Amino acid sequence: MTNPENSFTPTHTHIALAERSAMASLREAEHELEQERGYLQGLVHLRRAASDVEAATRWTAMRARQDGATWQQVADALSITKQAAQQRFGRVAQ
Repeated sequence: MTNPENSFTPTHTHIALAERSAMASLREAEHELEQERGYLQGLVHLRRAASDVEAATRWTAMRARQDGATWQQVADALSITKQAAQQRFGRVAQ
């Protein structure tokens, strides 16, 4: 059970912020690679972007399920199997 005092409920604003953060991280990765500063630093920025996108995806899948979407609809939207959607988001959406 989640402690209400420590719970975090994202909103559409959080998704917009995640998108902006992901785009900024992608721009930083591109800059690092253009400057030939090293692929490792580019990977750091790409990982940040992936983390932001994953958080937004999890929140959106949770909201879709709360709004009545089936696991198959979530899976179709992400081009994955129903089983993969349930495994990836099942704990979040319950």
